Parts: sequence; C-alpha cells; structure tokens
Amino acid sequence: MLKEISWNSYWTFIALSVTVYYLVVLVYFRIKAGVVLPNGTKAFWQKQQPETREVQMPSPVISGDVATDFLYPEPESAEYPVYACVDEVNAYLEEARRHKGDKEELVVAIGQIVAKYPTIKDSEYQASLSNVIVTQCAHLCFIHLSDADLDRVWQG
Repeated sequence: MLKEISWNSYWTFIALSVTVYYLVVLVYFRIKAGVVLPNGTKAFWQKQQPETREVQMPSPVISGDVATDFLYPEPESAEYPVYACVDEVNAYLEEARRHKGDKEELVVAIGQIVAKYPTIKDSEYQASLSNVIVTQCAHLCFIHLSDADLDRVWQG
C-alpha cells in the first residue's frame, strides 16, 4: 500500500489539505478575512484598539427610607461601634495573615479590639459580631475559633 503512494500524490494531497484548511479558516473567520484582504496584511497584524465607553456610576440615591447604596451609620447610632469594631478586626486580620501569627495571639488581640467597644458586649450585636469574627478568622487567617476561644475574646 505504501508503495502505491508517490511524491506527486503526496504533494497534491498536502496542497489540497492546506487549501481546504485555509478556506475553512477564511470562511469561519470572515470578519478578519474582510480586514486582511482589502487593506493588506498590515491591518491584520496591527493591534486593534478596543472600544471604550464612559460608564457613569450612579450616585447613591435615597428614595423614601431605603438607600440604594451603603451608607455608614452615624457616630451617634447604636450600630456605629459595631461597624467600627468590624473594620478594626478586619484590618487586624489582614495584617495577621501577612505575619502568620498563632491562634493564642490572635484571640488575645481580637479580645483587646473588642474591649475598646464595651457597648457591644451583651448587646443584640454580640452574636452577629462573633459570627463575623469566626468567619473572617477562617477566611483570612485559616484559623478556626471554637466557642471557648470566642468566650476568651469576649472576656477581654
């Protein structure tokens, strides 16, 4: 069977295969082919600039009593210390992730942060803040806090 294949038939097969391949590519990518054929090959090799549109971000609009964008609570509100504490805990955990501290050091430091906000302890926000602390410790520092660890955090 291999003796029946000549160089002439081999080169004919290669030429037909390459022609069919390029025809399929040109038909499939006819948009690029339209750019290449009329303008020459330079248009194909030049880097095309992407379309840029200006996107305007909507400003926070308050309709009725519901804000469409997050607004930080007023300093006089009961929620303000909770948000401030969460921000401080998150900042500490981001820093602790870089320094790879141990669990005991983390519990003591978070306890010191929570101690700065005595109004949170024994309030309705304590359970929510505990959940945030556990979640952020697991997410940022890969440290899982137990209930005993949380008790130590709240004891200061």
